[in-house]
Parts: sequence; C-alpha cells; structure tokens
Amino acid sequence: MEEFSFPFEPYDIQLRLMREIRKCLEEKNIGIFESPTGTGKSLSVLCSTMTWLEDQEKTEKLATERKIEENNRKLKKLEDSDDWVEAHRKKMEINREQDDLLAKMQKIRKLSERIEKAKTGEIDAKSRKRKTKPELEEDLKDLLKVEEVDELAPDENYDSDSELPSTSQEENEPEAKCIKIYYASRTHSQLEQLIEELEKTRFRPRIVTCAARGTLCVNQDVQKLKLNHLINEKCMELRKNSGGGGEKKAKETEEKSRKSKKKCANSCQFYNAPQIEEIVNGILADKLRKTGEVTNYGARNQGCPYFATRKAIPTCQIILLPYQVLLHNSAREAWGIELKENVVILDEAHNVLNTIGSLYSAEISVKSLVVALKLIREYIETYKLRLKSKNLLYMRQLLNLTQSMLNFLNCPNNLDQVLKISEFAAKLNIAQINLFKLAAYIEKSDLCKKFHGFYQRQKKMEIIMSKKENDKPLTGIAKLMAGKKKGEEEEDKKEEEEVTVPTVPSPTFFDQKFHRFFE
Repeated sequence: MEEFSFPFEPYDIQLRLMREIRKCLEEKNIGIFESPTGTGKSLSVLCSTMTWLEDQEKTEKLATERKIEENNRKLKKLEDSDDWVEAHRKKMEINREQDDLLAKMQKIRKLSERIEKAKTGEIDAKSRKRKTKPELEEDLKDLLKVEEVDELAPDENYDSDSELPSTSQEENEPEAKCIKIYYASRTHSQLEQLIEELEKTRFRPRIVTCAARGTLCVNQDVQKLKLNHLINEKCMELRKNSGGGGEKKAKETEEKSRKSKKKCANSCQFYNAPQIEEIVNGILADKLRKTGEVTNYGARNQGCPYFATRKAIPTCQIILLPYQVLLHNSAREAWGIELKENVVILDEAHNVLNTIGSLYSAEISVKSLVVALKLIREYIETYKLRLKSKNLLYMRQLLNLTQSMLNFLNCPNNLDQVLKISEFAAKLNIAQINLFKLAAYIEKSDLCKKFHGFYQRQKKMEIIMSKKENDKPLTGIAKLMAGKKKGEEEEDKKEEEEVTVPTVPSPTFFDQKFHRFFE
C-alpha cells in the first residue's frame, strides 16, 4: 500500500501488475499488460505511473544539483593545476556540461514558478494591453487579405491551428515543460472515468483532457454547426476578426476595419488571451480537471476552453486524449504533443489497429467529385490570367486527377475491388503527375481554404440570381398594396433577407484528405 500509495490494501495481482509497470518505465521499455476484468487495472496503472513520475522528478532534480556542485568543485581544483593547457581543456568541457545543467535547473525553477503563479491566479498584466509580434502580424495579414484571392503561392500559407493568443512574457521566455504521461483511450467517457479513479488516490497531478473543437467550444455560433469541417471553418473565420485581448489593438483594428470594404462583422468573444490564461491557471492549479468543468468555466468567464487546453499541455503531467489525437501525426502536431522522453499508455489496446485503419482511410463519392470538378474549372477560368504559370500547372494537374477519379468511379465495368496505390494510380493513368508535389502544393498554399471561399461566393451569387428571377417587379395597384402591407417593417425585413450561404463545406476538403493517402 505504501509502496505505490494505493488507496486500499492491494491484491497480489494488483501489486504484481504495478511492479511490472514501474520496472518497464524504469528500463524505458515497451510493455503489453493484461489483467482480468474487475481487478482495478486503471487504478493500478495510475498509482504505478504516478509513483514512478514522482520519483523520477525528485531523482532528476537531485542528480542535477549534485552534478552542478561536483563540477564546481572540479573547476575550483583545476585553478591550482600546474598544467594550465590541460586544465584549460578540462575547464572548457566542464563549463559546457555546466551550462546544460544550469539550463536544466532553470527550466525546473521556471516550471515551479509557473505552477505557483497558476495557484495564485497571477496573470501578466501587460498581456491585457500589449500583443506579441506574431499576433500583430496575423492581424495585419487579416486586414490586408482581400476576398478574391490573387495568388495561390505557398508563401501565403495560413495554419488554422498555429495561432494561440499569447501573453507578453511568452515572446522572450522558453516554455516550461515537464515529463508527461499520455493516457489514451477509445472514448471521452472512459477518460472521465479515469479522472474519477485518480480522485480516489492521494495524487494530485496537473491533468488536462484533449478534445475536439466541437466538444470544447462554447461559442453558440460554432456549436450549432455540428459537423467538424464546418466547426473548424467557422472557428477560423471568427478568430480572424477577434481582438485577442488588447484594448488598444482592438480599437486600432476597429478603426482600420471601417475603412475596409471586405470586413467581416463576426468575431469570437471567447478568443481573449487573459481569459484563456485564467482557464490555463485553473487547469494547472488542479481546479479544473474534467472537460465539463473547463467548458463551464470558459463560458462564464468569456475564455476559449479549446485553446486554453492546448496551451496547458506543455506544463501538465497527465494528458488524457482519445486514440484519434494520439495516433494521427497531424493531430499530434496541431496539439503540440511530443512523445519523445515521455510515457504513452494505451488503454484497451485491442482497439488500436481498427482505429489506425479508420484514421488513415478516406471515402470519396461521385457526387463530391462532380461538385469539385465544376468548382476547380470555374476557379481556373476566373483566375487563370492572375495565376503564375507554375500555380496554373498545379491547378490543371488537380483538375486532371479529379477527372480521372470521376471517370474511374463512373466506369460501368468497375466492380468492388481492392487495389494497391500503384495499381490504382495506373488505372487512373496519372503517371505523369507527381502526387507528392501536388499534395505538398495543396497543403502549403492552403488551396482548399481558398477553394472554399470561392465556393461560398459562387453559392451566394446563385442565391442572389435566383431571388432576382423570382422577385418580379410589381406595377399599379399591386405595387401600392404591397407597399402599404410592408409599412414600417420594411427596414427590419431587409436585414432578415440578407443573403446567407448554406453551411456546407467545400467538397475539396474531402478531396484533399483523399490525395494525402497517395503520399
């Protein structure tokens, strides 16, 4: 019981399991463990890993301090050496090692200071008044960006998940990090149960749960969209017009935006650096453990739980996450998850293979290909005189690839079959297309986002034209009666009749996912 701080007297099978897990961690091995149902596997895993983590952190700190003291003694001893050439060489070696050790100790102290600030609720006051350079550059980019995309060059790349509102200190100071335990399970409900198990123990680690925007977002305009593609697109749109927490900067943005004819009226009131920092402090201070607690706090305090969760990850000790986040490379990069020198636990690992197969698969329909083909053709026709020759080449390759896939699916002789990538590419007759370069171009140029903007404008124009055809002009008595019927409600009705585009994601988002699997 004392060995692993188990909440009650452990059974022999639990004790053996915990000892084997700790041995596996100490030796940095890969372990596959199985235990009968009802033997408290989750509690055993938590107690053994947390005991190891506590010992590891203490041992690492003590070893670093002792090594620094030892090096100081060596340096002092070398000062009395007669062989000054050899002494100088040894001093250089020791100083290099000492610099690394001091940097390590600085990170440990910085982490302790960050946790202390979180517990006291301290936030950098300057973050309420001043924005960091990346944020100012992003705001400037939003102001200069016109609705009609002039060019599809890779240097116009915009990553929806790379932007986090920052406090003023983060620009110059390194991020505080610690050893982490990534605990992955199949569902969020299982992760919630794990937190309940953890509460039975004496351990109070810094813990956070990774979840999708649809789960963590508290903005009603985003929540109502339901589909992941739509949620991500709406989040990007609202964040582009958010002030991010600085009053001075918000006024400047508002003043400049009035001059811009293309300004979008919507913004996200939850995308604020100070409020997000408050949520992070709550997570690090062990006040907000469950996803529901984080979202409720964010809704009450006008802070984004999604970005707060991401910002808390580097400083947390236990990261709870679904398989989809852990096993997908782009998802790990988006969340800033680093597996090296950290512990990864897969609960119910028999589901892993099915999850990997699902994550790295893509479905594409004839209907989406037809719409995508029409969209690409219209886009090329609209911007062909403004595109560089290289970009136009990639656009035509994308058009040919989409047409080839459509022809293949529409072939009446095609039955259900399984093909290798090379066989599928041969049947499409696309040997002349470098799929690696095309996929990289689509990714780096944000082509799907630009296609989506074009798609939305095309839909908007179709709605406008349809209304014009249906709204025939009234004459004579009919016009007079219609005018009286509207009366004073005419202005309100105009606002309600503003053209809205159906909330349907561009089909090219699905095509992009399919193209990635050629790589």
